[in-house]
Amino acid sequence: MKILQQFAYIVAVYVLCEVFLLFVNLKIPGNVLGMLVMFALLNLKVIKLEQIAEVSSFLLTNMAFFFVAIGTSLIADYEVVKYAIGPILIISVVGTVTVFAVTGYVTRLTQMLIGKDAG
Repeated sequence: MKILQQFAYIVAVYVLCEVFLLFVNLKIPGNVLGMLVMFALLNLKVIKLEQIAEVSSFLLTNMAFFFVAIGTSLIADYEVVKYAIGPILIISVVGTVTVFAVTGYVTRLTQMLIGKDAG
């Protein structure tokens, strides 16, 4: 029952953000807004980390499961995708490298700002 309650917190934030976006003309996906709102709620201690820790750990551990639908869709729609496979691969590689680099620099900057040696 505890896991369902923790999951309900996460789903509630997501659903509220999706409903909010129905009424406001923002060009941002509901899941991204949901993550920002959840981050704010955690920082403001409205939701305590312990209230979502177990289900969050489970979701992070099993993250690969969420890519199954994407992979299946790509295989099913291969006839549509095959003409754009080059640009898709280039965008994927450049995007991944960019995310790695930005994450590394932000982590280093954050460590410097809080006074820890970034190595």
